[in-house]
Amino acid sequence: MVILGLGGIITDAAAALVKAGALVAAVEQKKVARYSRPGQTPLEAVDACLHSAQLERRHVDMAAVVRPLAAGAETALHLELRAAFPNAQVLLLDHHAAHAASAYYASPF
Repeated sequence: MVILGLGGIITDAAAALVKAGALVAAVEQKKVARYSRPGQTPLEAVDACLHSAQLERRHVDMAAVVRPLAAGAETALHLELRAAFPNAQVLLLDHHAAHAASAYYASPF
């Protein structure tokens, strides 16, 4: 399973990629695009993660997005992710639950 995690959408957007339970890439948007626009999906960071893992968008099974998001942005973001990753399930997570899941699921326990 390939899971794409997106966080910091409001302030410091970033993407991380987990493949078969192992973290394979993590990139901040402003490191690859030289900018980070609050509220925008970090697509350049996503593409950098996929490139690093030698995967394509069609390989992503789940796109997990960390809340909070800007007011009213959930529907637009969901539609954008469904268009960018047609084979993926889109999941919105609470900020703290995302931290716990990233520590637990990527660990050997």
